[in-house]
Amino acid sequence: MRGARSTTNLLDTRGTVPRDPRSTPAPPKDRIRGSAANLPGSASSARSGRGIRYGEGVTKALERKVAENASRGVTLGMLKSVYRRGSGAYSTSHRPGVSRAAWAMARVDAFLHIVRCGRPRNPRYVQDNDLLPPKLRQRLAKRSAKDKDTLARIKASL
Repeated sequence: MRGARSTTNLLDTRGTVPRDPRSTPAPPKDRIRGSAANLPGSASSARSGRGIRYGEGVTKALERKVAENASRGVTLGMLKSVYRRGSGAYSTSHRPGVSRAAWAMARVDAFLHIVRCGRPRNPRYVQDNDLLPPKLRQRLAKRSAKDKDTLARIKASL
């Protein structure tokens, strides 16, 4: 099979599967704490996100995304908060070769995927659920409760 990889090819010299590069710590040069322009806690909510300042290019890109998703309840404050959180997450861990701006914009795109589809591509992505529009947040909470009930019934039947 062309392009297929067996698990033996994925093993390192110790016989273990290497770690995902996204979970490796960021190098010291990328570990930035805080910002002179944006105060701590400025991304804690969609309302506080309105005061976050970015360059013209980032702001225009976020405004375009708001215009595309305005009917779904997305605001500029929400996207600014998600972008800032993504920039901060870059300081903790990121895939080598990806810029801080690209990492943050990818997080904005993941957030917008939840808004459009009602669920994340990766079920473990829950970091920005507190910024979701209220109606969607309620719908996700109901679905989560329903999933927990189903899981409990399955466990009880075993």
